[in-house]
Amino acid sequence: MVKALRTSVRSGGLRQGGLHPGIGSDNIFATASLDLDFARHKNLGQQVDATTGSNLIDFTRASSATYVGSDGLIKTATTNLLLWSEEFDDAAWSTLLSSVTPDATTAPNGTTTADKIVASGGSGEHNAFQSFTVVSGQTYTFSCYLKASERTLFSLAFRVASLWPSSSNQVVNYDLSNGTASILSGTASNTIAAVGNGWYRCSITSTAIASGTGQVRVQSVFDADGEGVFVWGAQLEQSDTVGEYVKTT
Repeated sequence: MVKALRTSVRSGGLRQGGLHPGIGSDNIFATASLDLDFARHKNLGQQVDATTGSNLIDFTRASSATYVGSDGLIKTATTNLLLWSEEFDDAAWSTLLSSVTPDATTAPNGTTTADKIVASGGSGEHNAFQSFTVVSGQTYTFSCYLKASERTLFSLAFRVASLWPSSSNQVVNYDLSNGTASILSGTASNTIAAVGNGWYRCSITSTAIASGTGQVRVQSVFDADGEGVFVWGAQLEQSDTVGEYVKTT
């Protein structure tokens, strides 16, 4: 058998150049036409043909997928409910007393894809927001990567007060100079985690008390015109924790 396959077995594994190109090397699937590496990425991600540049995978599903975790429990896969998660200047996002400068700085993943929300139009609440369908009793987590620019204090919010606990907008302030968070309005839980190069991944979590059309907002109050903050990777999940970031278009 070994002779027929022109390979041999040694202590520690198969000899380089054995059964198939790649076996015995660092990348066992080096020559595979499609390598769905769920162990590392936990999602389909962007699978692009190296020759044509076309997407290798195109799929839809009617609801959030489930999987069995390493602890044996059934869990819901991360699904980002927002559109254009890295392009705050897209029509999916609306702005109030703000403008968006696209690709203004280096994002947490090393690409020049982070935008900047810049205040305009005088004092007041300056924000970028996106609407979504809220279902009563569902817990939602909204997260976004934030980095200080002229402004060091920025907020994430669930809006339309009647949909949230105590009929109050859920708003959390994040201090991007020292990495702390504080509740400005409502009772939402929150997290802030440094991810390097001045970036923080910030999140806000709340359970809806009614159904309707709500909003998630990245916002600040009382900015002077021209001041702003860098933003990237917005994500909305039906979950009580922050999941792995999933880019959307």
